[in-house]
Amino acid sequence: MGQDELLTQLRRSEKSLECGRVFAKFGEGMYLVSGALHLARAAQSSSVIGQITQRTNHRTRSRRLLQV
Repeated sequence: MGQDELLTQLRRSEKSLECGRVFAKFGEGMYLVSGALHLARAAQSSSVIGQITQRTNHRTRSRRLLQV
């Protein structure tokens, strides 16, 4: 292997490491955003407006009526 080939392989590995770091940061950011959205939805569903607008509450009401 020549010196040029070693340099090109080193550059390629550096680029792949850089891409990996960027993707890890992006993934971490997406996880934080999705966690914040989940918390916001949980807070909204505990309020009265959240309970009225939630679809699952209407479904559970109909199930309760059928069970009785």
